[in-house]
Amino acid sequence: GEPGWKDARLGNAVLVRDTFDTLDSMSLDLAHSDVVPRSAACVMVGLPRPACARFYACSLHLSGGRFDDLAWEREEIFKLRSTQLQGLLGAVESAFQRATPSALEDSSKPVPLLLAGDFNAQIS
Repeated sequence: GEPGWKDARLGNAVLVRDTFDTLDSMSLDLAHSDVVPRSAACVMVGLPRPACARFYACSLHLSGGRFDDLAWEREEIFKLRSTQLQGLLGAVESAFQRATPSALEDSSKPVPLLLAGDFNAQIS
């Protein structure tokens, strides 16, 4: 039969404790096709003081797994995951640069990035 996920919306979430401020948020469509949805959710969080204690946290779901791996050559799926990660990093960098001066004191400093989620990696 048909897999049940075809009728469902897959989602990612980042939960932030109330001791942090949520400074920015975004969601990204990482899908390579409409066959299997892939996405990421990111937030920039920080402590109210000091201003330098800020980072992005992203929850993602990359291509691969039992449905994608059957349809793709192994080399292709690795390249696709790399492309998805590069897109995610570019979006986070752009969002960081657009952050308002009141949210960030120095947008030229690199911001730490925490990535978590389903990478659909295989043990080699």
